Amino acid sequence: GTIHEAIGHDPRSPYEDACKGCLELETDGSGHEGCKFHRGRPQIWNKGNPKNCTAMANIISENCKKGQTYVPQGDSPLTPWELLDMGSHLISFNRLWELQTWTMLLISCKQGYRSEEVIKLSD
Repeated sequence: GTIHEAIGHDPRSPYEDACKGCLELETDGSGHEGCKFHRGRPQIWNKGNPKNCTAMANIISENCKKGQTYVPQGDSPLTPWELLDMGSHLISFNRLWELQTWTMLLISCKQGYRSEEVIKLSD
């Protein structure tokens, strides 16, 4: 199973942050008994499904509204599908130049290079 299941968290339950009281007791070395609200079962991890959290739903909704007016300026990352399409196209030429370009593209994505840094790879 998942880590969540291993520590007894139900992914269908409402989202709850880790308890500050439990965390303080965890770090002061007094043991794992939990605060007065979580005796015997300290809540030192977030639990539940954040998708069901009202605050998270509000944040996602707000970000979607802000994103509607966003116009890419050439600084957007490639999606995995775009990267695979580019690789298939470059390899289909079966020439060394395109293979080198594909290799540089893969390295740049893996290393998180910007376009000006990728250009310097050929130097």
